[in-house]
Amino acid sequence: MSKKIAAIFLVMGVILTFSQNTYAKNTMNNSKNNMIATQSIGQEFISDGYVYGDNVYFREEPNSSSAILGVFDKGERVAYYGNDGAYQYVYRYKTGQFGYVHFRYLFFVNEY
Repeated sequence: MSKKIAAIFLVMGVILTFSQNTYAKNTMNNSKNNMIATQSIGQEFISDGYVYGDNVYFREEPNSSSAILGVFDKGERVAYYGNDGAYQYVYRYKTGQFGYVHFRYLFFVNEY
């Protein structure tokens, strides 16, 4: 009986160790990606956010007459880096681009 209990604890220890290592690895990868993005634009990551609304334009400059880089999918994840008036400067994970979106179409999840 005690061998079975010892085996169960051993298996649980291996599972917990694997889970913690995976979590640490994912956390480091996310931090590394944010650091790379920060270095490429010279600004600090502020928060993750999501786009809500249909046919939301992703723009090159912070104004409504600027070139359109694309159209966001509803619920698409972005990284927020700051604002320029009513427009938020974001990183679009889906395409790897930086650009602007109007603030009324963003929802932030973990503001710092």
